[in-house]
Amino acid sequence: MNSVPHWGKPVGKSAVFLFLTLVLALAPASGSASGPANLPPPPGGYRPGVVLVKLKPLVATRSAASVLAAEGLVALEEIPTLGVQVVAVSPGQELATAEQLRQNPLVEYAEPDYVVYGLGTADDEYYSEQWNLLRIQADRAWDITTGDSDIIIAIVDTGVDLTHPDLASKVVSGWDFENDDDTPQDDHGHGTQVAGVAAAASNNSIGIAGVSWGAKIMPIKVLNSANWGTVSNVAAGITYAADHGAQIINLSLGKRLLPDPDTLKQAVDYAYSKGCLLVAATNDDGSSTVVYPAGYPNVLAVGATDYNDEWMTTSGYGSYIDVVAPGQEIPVTYWSSTGSTYSLGSGTSVATPHAAGLASLIWSLQPSYTVTNVMNIIEWTSEDITTSPAGTGWDEYTGWGRINARRALAGIIGYVKDNEGYAAGAATVSADGPVTGSTTAQGDGFFRYASAPPGTYSVTASSAGFGSLPAMHNVQTITGTDTLTLTFVLPPAINVVQNWDFETSTDFANWTTSGAITPVITATAHTGLKAALLGQDPP
Repeated sequence: MNSVPHWGKPVGKSAVFLFLTLVLALAPASGSASGPANLPPPPGGYRPGVVLVKLKPLVATRSAASVLAAEGLVALEEIPTLGVQVVAVSPGQELATAEQLRQNPLVEYAEPDYVVYGLGTADDEYYSEQWNLLRIQADRAWDITTGDSDIIIAIVDTGVDLTHPDLASKVVSGWDFENDDDTPQDDHGHGTQVAGVAAAASNNSIGIAGVSWGAKIMPIKVLNSANWGTVSNVAAGITYAADHGAQIINLSLGKRLLPDPDTLKQAVDYAYSKGCLLVAATNDDGSSTVVYPAGYPNVLAVGATDYNDEWMTTSGYGSYIDVVAPGQEIPVTYWSSTGSTYSLGSGTSVATPHAAGLASLIWSLQPSYTVTNVMNIIEWTSEDITTSPAGTGWDEYTGWGRINARRALAGIIGYVKDNEGYAAGAATVSADGPVTGSTTAQGDGFFRYASAPPGTYSVTASSAGFGSLPAMHNVQTITGTDTLTLTFVLPPAINVVQNWDFETSTDFANWTTSGAITPVITATAHTGLKAALLGQDPP
């Protein structure tokens, strides 16, 4: 959720109760390839035998080992980017040891390694029209861009089916924090369905289309074959993504037990500081329980809508909700024990990657935009849902509304031509207003400065070999709507050309021109030499 208040949205998180326990959002559907019965989550909601410890910065010169040794403890491993130690403790003493460590003035925080669950579930194999993409107008957005292959979406989840025909060509190197290797192969199916919604290969005559055709997928496995994992692995996965080129991090997972984990928040803040947009699922039990990481200020929290474009009754609600996206029986890529396949996915888990894919489309057109710019565009251009229990404007059920890809890419449009009416392809169009940037005209002269926040702009067009134009001022943009078509006509370039040898006025008078070249006398003769001001012949 964006930490800056938007048009009356409450800044604080909704209240939660101390007695909440960890529960699985939805039970896996029958026929699922995962084996949750073989890997039940640990009792108590945290990993037995370890706690997570962070020392205060002021004691950085003292080794972590010596501080822990003074407490009779030893670190098993470290999350280096965060400086968090994974410390061995006696099983059953996790809470007591964490409390003991918190009394140490050298310790910033100590906490159990809480369990995190993947949210949502997959149904039977199903091939159908992707109503979800039509609902968010992705098909119309693709007329503008299908996504840039330089943008990477990290899927921090159960891994991704690395050989799936709709995903294999999209995958870049990732990491498996469950098995500590470089092969983050999905062994549950959850991460594969999330990846496909965001960025499945498209226009390839098979399977499904992702929201962003061009974006690459970074698979990061932090959940096991039963669709649960630990905060330490999730935090390590987030920092890995931020340090290895991911611009967008999809987190279709969460933890619902107070207190919210310091280690997880530190990882989220680190990725945000590196320029990553973190997109996370709200809870999937239809309650106001805050789920983390969606509940953190620097995260875009995504809920779900149903077939009727209404709040999905299993979607979480509260003051931390930013936007919603389709989440009912969404066609998805899937992994099962029999191999690569397709299925239906429901819940906030599959709603969330719609927003991740949309962020990729926005950044494809506006690579200079900040995380805040992209978050604001997604929120501003969402379609308000007013059907009860939602209300007009921001509300705790649907946030700012259901995302709309076409509206998010709307902006300043027009054409650039030369003085003879030909298209001025490759002309640069610059906009100065609520944001400042530029775009390049296409071969037919058409330009789009996409995702322009609402406001007043000054717009200019220029191209090598042509003269300059004054800016068009007071160009008004309205949220989610293209401007009226602007037309720029570039004048010929004017160059002072000296030392043309016109010995007499008669010679000058007899010199003829055509096109845009106009001779202009700029100096009187004093040695029999005249100068001419010449325009440049149009291409």
